[in-house]
Amino acid sequence: MKLKILHLSDLHFKSTGLAQDVVVSSLLTAIQELCEKEDKPDLLLLTGDVAFGGKPEEYKKAKEFIDGVADCCGIGKGRIFIIPGNHDVERSRIKPGYVKWWYSFKNEQELHEVLSSEDAFPKVMATTTAYFEFIKSYMDNLAFGRYGEYVAEMPLGNDGLKLKIVGLNSAFFCGYDGDDNKQLALGLPQVACYGQTNIRKEVVLSMVHHPEMCFHYCDNAAWNTVKRKSDLVLSGHIHDAGNSFRRDGNAGETVFIAAGAGYESRSSQNGFNIIEIDPDDLKIKGMHYKYLPERHTWVVNKDINVETDGVFEFSLQKAGHVCKRPEPIFQKSTGSQPALLSSGTPASAVNGFRYSPVPPQPYYKPSYLVNRNFVGRQAELNALDDWASAANPYTVLLFEAMGGTGKSMLTWEWTINQAKKARSDWKGIFWYSFYEKGAIMTDFCRHALAYITGQNVKDFEEMKTPALADMLIPLLSSGAWLVILDGLERVLENYNNTRFAEDFLIKTPEEVENISKKHPCACINDEDDDLLQRLATCTPSKILASSRLVPRALLNVSDQPIPGVLRYLLQGLRPTDAEAMFRDANISGDSAAIQNYLTTNCGCHPLTIGVLVGLIRHYMPGRGNFDKWVNDPAGGGKLNLASLDLVARQNHILSVAMNMLPSKSWQLLSTLTLIYEAVDYSTLLALNPHLPPEPEEVTEPQNPEISRWAWKDLTDKEKEIRKKNYVAAQKRWKNYLEAMENWRNSDEFRAADIELGKTVQDLEVRGLVQYEAQTDRYELHPVVRAVASGRMAPDETREFGQLVVDHFSSRTHVPHQYAKTLEDVSDGLNIVRILLRMGRYEKAFLALRPDLSNTLAFRLEAHNLLLTLLRQFFPNGWLTSAPELNDERAGALLTLATIAMSSLGDWDKTFAIHEYLLSEFNENDLPDLTTSLRNVAFYFDCQGDYATENRILDLALKVSEFSDNQQSIFMCRFFKYSSLVSLGWLEEAEKMWPLLDKMGRKWNYNSYRQGSLENTYAYFQWQKGNLQKKHITDALNLAEPDTNRSTVRSLHWLTGIWHIEKEEWREALESLSIAVSMARVASIADNGAETLLALAKFKLGQLPQPVQEAERLANLRKPAYYALAELWLAIGDMEQVKKHALSAYKKASGNGEPYVYRYWLNKAAALLRKAGAEIPVLPPYDPAAAKIYPWEAKIIALVERLEREQKEKQPG
Repeated sequence: MKLKILHLSDLHFKSTGLAQDVVVSSLLTAIQELCEKEDKPDLLLLTGDVAFGGKPEEYKKAKEFIDGVADCCGIGKGRIFIIPGNHDVERSRIKPGYVKWWYSFKNEQELHEVLSSEDAFPKVMATTTAYFEFIKSYMDNLAFGRYGEYVAEMPLGNDGLKLKIVGLNSAFFCGYDGDDNKQLALGLPQVACYGQTNIRKEVVLSMVHHPEMCFHYCDNAAWNTVKRKSDLVLSGHIHDAGNSFRRDGNAGETVFIAAGAGYESRSSQNGFNIIEIDPDDLKIKGMHYKYLPERHTWVVNKDINVETDGVFEFSLQKAGHVCKRPEPIFQKSTGSQPALLSSGTPASAVNGFRYSPVPPQPYYKPSYLVNRNFVGRQAELNALDDWASAANPYTVLLFEAMGGTGKSMLTWEWTINQAKKARSDWKGIFWYSFYEKGAIMTDFCRHALAYITGQNVKDFEEMKTPALADMLIPLLSSGAWLVILDGLERVLENYNNTRFAEDFLIKTPEEVENISKKHPCACINDEDDDLLQRLATCTPSKILASSRLVPRALLNVSDQPIPGVLRYLLQGLRPTDAEAMFRDANISGDSAAIQNYLTTNCGCHPLTIGVLVGLIRHYMPGRGNFDKWVNDPAGGGKLNLASLDLVARQNHILSVAMNMLPSKSWQLLSTLTLIYEAVDYSTLLALNPHLPPEPEEVTEPQNPEISRWAWKDLTDKEKEIRKKNYVAAQKRWKNYLEAMENWRNSDEFRAADIELGKTVQDLEVRGLVQYEAQTDRYELHPVVRAVASGRMAPDETREFGQLVVDHFSSRTHVPHQYAKTLEDVSDGLNIVRILLRMGRYEKAFLALRPDLSNTLAFRLEAHNLLLTLLRQFFPNGWLTSAPELNDERAGALLTLATIAMSSLGDWDKTFAIHEYLLSEFNENDLPDLTTSLRNVAFYFDCQGDYATENRILDLALKVSEFSDNQQSIFMCRFFKYSSLVSLGWLEEAEKMWPLLDKMGRKWNYNSYRQGSLENTYAYFQWQKGNLQKKHITDALNLAEPDTNRSTVRSLHWLTGIWHIEKEEWREALESLSIAVSMARVASIADNGAETLLALAKFKLGQLPQPVQEAERLANLRKPAYYALAELWLAIGDMEQVKKHALSAYKKASGNGEPYVYRYWLNKAAALLRKAGAEIPVLPPYDPAAAKIYPWEAKIIALVERLEREQKEKQPG
């Protein structure tokens, strides 16, 4: 008899939620209908994320649903199996002090220490207390292990075959957004439970919420155990129906089954699985059901296995049990490209599995979730039809527009409803969204190839973008494929910078108008630029892209589209379309009057139309009646638009709409204005304006008899006083707990979530809040943010701002010292920004320094962003800090500002701040003075004033010796050593090396990052001609673990030019590509690496327009002259070689002999000789021309005084 399993996952129950109720009620209906039509399921398996936030009230609602499913299926206790997911963790229970246990393990031994710790692990497990209390209702008959794991057993058929169900806990290291990025672990002690199973004789079904890609590499042994000892592995988490059933050849015969989500709207399709195990034939059969939101129904998902109408079949092999219909043998790939069976069928398509739909069936990764009806845009739809025709010469069409204009919705509408009508010979249609987490161009290539070739995406996992492009481009050129790239701006270098930095700190609505006028920008990865350019040549295929920013790769040096590219700037709606948007929202009125009003007053911009819709629908004398509203002085007459220009009219409409908001709606909108990013539902819950005031927190008192004070040393009177105080504190603590319990049980608290839903829906209807279906977040349009920000009163900013600060401060996040992306520090950024907005400069300083500022400056090189934050501490100019900051803290911030300014090339401001700090130096803080001297010396180095640089460094060395501070002495020697290497004074550098090396490297991160000295030593060896791979590897092995980003970039640059000098072009390309990508992701101009990369590509035949690229590089603000001369030499233009080699020679000349950059001077001279040019006469340095600065004279006088005092103290 077959065993039938209902597999659900990711229900994400919240205590309230209308959209969720709609989905799960339809899910329950679908299950009831299945039970009526077919055999009922025997087992119910839930693979995690039962709740949304791991709270008891959420499990109460989940239990109602699960009990309903069990009733209709006739499944009793003992037949329901559940495991936890990351959303079953109650993250508010993670104390900041415990964070180290979540992220610290780096190897198997450290992981084992955490898992076995009697201090750490109970605190880790405590975050799922509510979950484990909940599952007692269904699995109290099972024996759970220390980690929440269990093994259940039941007969399978009548001949003694058994089914073992292994439930594993992958959630105990979940604690913050992004924790599934190879941060999790199962641990070998947990998977020891497989000792209760026998894979040879039993069917072993394992349940684990997270797929393998989420786990830390040190947990490989545990995961290998799961794969080796399981027939089936059921999971959830990824909410992806596209890969629901697969057999992994690398894991033997293990079948992996993932369920879609079972709750409200997500960017991936909701879904569940029906699985049948036939003990007679040893067959596994499965079907995935998907949710159709427009019909509120669930149907078999035939898209993911078209050949078999969505049915998957797999065979098992068990000792003593015969399989009647064995499957074909899996044929593994032996080469760099995926293997095919002899029949020509892709190897990964056997066993009833195909990764993606069969062309010409479209493949959407993922489907776009439409949250309103599409209206208008007929002109754009017609333009798309024209572009799609075979006769149209343009391969790429780029829709360019700022957020909120409907780019994605327009492209989706055309793709779904018109693309096949516009052209009937499409070989296939592939939609790829960059809004998905982890979406990059490499991933796009892999999925496109899987779709076109029918192979498994895993077959392409080891291949990099250039190799993938070499396979993809010929395929696209062989027939008419339609490819859509939605949200392309996310692979561009300016995306993160504009998202996190000044562009989104809008002060006035007018500034928003310039957002879409950004300069074109490069892809973060240089190889992606090449791919975009190659896609423009893929005739007869068509590539449709939407982007907020313009990819530089698709434009020439004159900012015009390259051949094959059509650039389309998406403007406001046509008047008739604007009216259609009104009508779609049930607004009535005279057609001509509506069109005239919308054209005149808002330029038919979709955002403002949505706001007007909200105003008219909330006009009580005639709800939805435009004619009545517009003629009523108390309605449309309130707007008073006659004297305003178009932009001012739009802003005035928004302001009036905000004036009409209920108080709670305004509070929520204002609070969201303070957060410079889209927010998820959990953040809305935390900031819920309908929550009653929470009782003032009281900390649990500590019994004085077990406190740190020596109780036995106290007098009897002291003991009596402390006991009395403890009793009083205990009473206050108990009163607080009682008050909190009453608060949670109050009617206001219970109704708060429901009221929040109403408020959010109200703001959406009014057009003031946008729900982004792709990211499942709520967002404010920049114009709405600007207008609302300008209307906030100071007391509202302080009150609402404190709510936001409290929320982000309570969230568990990646410790800043482990941050790898700006996303990792987004909570910290929000806290600092809001505190600054509130005028709380002291607290903002403490939130910024030192960890967050160090991460921005050194680990992420986010200099633009750091400078944006720092500028707000100095509202009246850089030399006048906010009164709340003392001189020491203002000085620390100014030092940070000079680091950021230097990296961005803002030298005038940098030097002005240096002079200010040095003129105000404190002779009682000599280490701080040496820091300022080193920083100003670096400024002179960057200006080519090497003589002054060395003079200042010598002065800094003298000051450091008087400071008696070893770190200060080390840093001054390090800077001096670096200067000697740069000048080519290699003998002196060699003498200084032992002095430095013996001092060690254990210094404060503010001053020294690991690998920096080894990097300079590698440069030293390179200039001597003795550089070896070991020198670079040793430096990288120190710099990378310490996240010393600038040094890692520098080492990749050095590796690149070292290979260029040996004419090892492919190796040079690899290293320089890394250096360029690292610079671009931080929006740093590394023109030297960019130009050398162009040279390597030219030598490899990968630079299609070398002259144009060389001209572009020459027009940069600070060209890399030597590298340009080498590039022009390769191209063969000797006049350009002379021009740039001469510039390189002058730049290296510094102040004249001996203050020159010797290595680069010699290299430039060699190029001039090759070009047949005369080498300029280099005059010697004139010491009489040296300028002594006033602050320098003061410091020299200080040193002389200290020397005199030292001599006077010496005996004799």
